[in-house]
Amino acid sequence: MEKRLERDQRLAIERVDKWFIDNNGTIASIMEDHRQRMLTLIDADDFNDFDINKRNLSEMALCWSLMRTSSEIPLPGFVLLTPAHGWAEVAYPALGYAGKEGVGHGFFWRDDLNVVACLTFGQFIEPLEESTRPGEKVAVAQGLAPELVMIFGNLAMLRGDKEEIAQELGLNYRSRDLYE
Repeated sequence: MEKRLERDQRLAIERVDKWFIDNNGTIASIMEDHRQRMLTLIDADDFNDFDINKRNLSEMALCWSLMRTSSEIPLPGFVLLTPAHGWAEVAYPALGYAGKEGVGHGFFWRDDLNVVACLTFGQFIEPLEESTRPGEKVAVAQGLAPELVMIFGNLAMLRGDKEEIAQELGLNYRSRDLYE
């Protein structure tokens, strides 16, 4: 039974990877449109959070863009948990936010296989320094768990077993509906 689960998880992750590669341009375009909208809504103090010269799109809080992504190019077999229903918290000091409360977060979820797929996980990694360049934050996660992080084009995808992600990176994903 356990080997079957591992096989099914592996197949689900392969489907995530194929979807991510096949739709990378569309996903990036949707996320960039959302980033542009965010720039019109935020305070000047929050500009760095959406500065394309300091972060790539996978390092920004663009979770709500996944609603459009999911409606235009659904990820087969997965449901989208929006920030209203999804939850993420960081408990790994190397990522920088250890000990902070969790936050509403959007990600794709395959409950029956315990598989998570997240396009915006880099937002949880503290800047290495003020001069951090785009992609450096996701590179930290890839260095810690290369089997869980896929970088393609200017985007990154964290995907894998929820428990393995928690163990390797300290990122705990869950559904708010299950815990509240």
